[in-house]
Amino acid sequence: MESQAIIERLNGKICQLIALYESSERERVRLGNLVVEYEEQLTLNTNKISELEKQIETLQLIEAFREGESGELAKKRVSELIREIDKCIALLNG
Repeated sequence: MESQAIIERLNGKICQLIALYESSERERVRLGNLVVEYEEQLTLNTNKISELEKQIETLQLIEAFREGESGELAKKRVSELIREIDKCIALLNG
């Protein structure tokens, strides 16, 4: 009789462990899906930031030419852009 009670308790504990495992597995899958979703959102946000930074640079350049302050700001910005282009060309040729 006592061995039957031990077996029933073990069976109950095994069922609990299986239920905990299944619950943990569902949670792991859910969290994995969240990670993928957040990574996609991060990529979208990073791309949007890059686009906005390019727009800011363009607007700053336009504003520099519009200001007419002896063109120093515009010349500086054009020089920076030329250096960037030269670096890109060097990387492509390298």
